[in-house]
Order: sequence, then structure tokens, then C-alpha cells
Amino acid sequence: MLRFSPYTSRLIETAAGAILRKPIHVEGDQYWLDLIQNIDGLGSNINEYARRALVSSLTYGHSAILVDYPPAGNAMNLAQERAMGNRPYFVHVDAPQIWGWRQESTMPGSALTQVRIHEYTTIPQNEFGEQQVEQMRVIYPGRYDLYTLGQEEVEYTASGNYSLPEIPLVPIYSNRRGLLTSQPALLDIANLNITHYQRQADLIHALHIAAMPT
Repeated sequence: MLRFSPYTSRLIETAAGAILRKPIHVEGDQYWLDLIQNIDGLGSNINEYARRALVSSLTYGHSAILVDYPPAGNAMNLAQERAMGNRPYFVHVDAPQIWGWRQESTMPGSALTQVRIHEYTTIPQNEFGEQQVEQMRVIYPGRYDLYTLGQEEVEYTASGNYSLPEIPLVPIYSNRRGLLTSQPALLDIANLNITHYQRQADLIHALHIAAMPT
């Protein structure tokens, strides 16, 4: 019997493994050596995170890293922030999450002035429950706004500031077509995979009809 084989995912995993066959090496003081052991604030080291980001980029054509930083609170300088445990961390963004963007001009290489990122978050509900909330994060240089989606009207919920004069979004391209625009590198293989699955479904249906009594 014909079996569906996930050629696309296997090729992506193989390509990511070949690209990252050597671990990423970082030189610096102990602060940076500690940082790369937990680059996303969730316990992933730099090599684990890079593999996930690369797999996403090979799957969709590109992905992105959003560099975030916790609020400084009452800290007066960088030394106090580090003493409080504040540190930058990476947030992975898949290509389908980027719903739109704006630039300063139409010239190549002009800076981003706005990026709209679609995301989901959960909020506590009752004693043990959770509610999933769909939201849009609109990022500008130095600030961001949050809007709640999934309702009859888009609702403004929150805003905040950060210290950078630019949007800290770093794209990772595998098949670039333009700024934050790409085509999946293995699209042809994915289409063949779908055709393979369709042929399998046709065969199973034909076998089912053939087994029915006349």
C-alpha cells in the first residue's frame, strides 16, 4: 500500500542539522556566556533556539527574532538592572504572525517604522481555568501598543515604551523576495508531498469501493 511520507519536514530537519552541525561559539565575559545558556528566558540555549528559528525559516521562507527586555523598574543604571536579574531575551516570530509593516520610505534598506505581530496569550480564569486571548502587538520605534482581536470590534488594551530608537526585529531569510517577504524554499517538495497524500487517499477510497458487495 502507498504510504504518505513527510519528505518536506525530513528535508527541513536534515538541512537545519547540516547548517548547524557545528555549535555556535560566543566569546565574551561571563554575563554573555550565561545569557546564551538561556537565550529566550525559557531555558533554551542558543543552539536549541537557533535550530527552531532555522526550521521555521526553511518552512515559511523566513522567520524573525524580536529582542525584548523586562521593565527596568526602580533600577537607576545597568548595574542595578543586572543585579535585579533583568536581561534581554529572544522572542521567536513565525512568518504568518507578521501581518504587516511600514517603512520610512520605499528606498531599499530604509528602517521599519511599524510592525504588526499577531499573537495569542492566556489569562487566568476562575481557580484553575485559562482563557486564550487573540491580540495584535503593534511595535513602533521606542514604543508598542496592544489590541485585543477575535471580537466584534478591535479593542485597545495596553501600551508601553522601550529604550531603543528602532524596532528590535531581526529577520532570518531562507528564500528572500523582499523586506519581510519570501517564498518557502521547499514549496515544490511540499506540493509533491500533497500530491502523494492525494494519491494515497484515492487508493484507499478505491479499495473501499472495491470491497463493497455488488
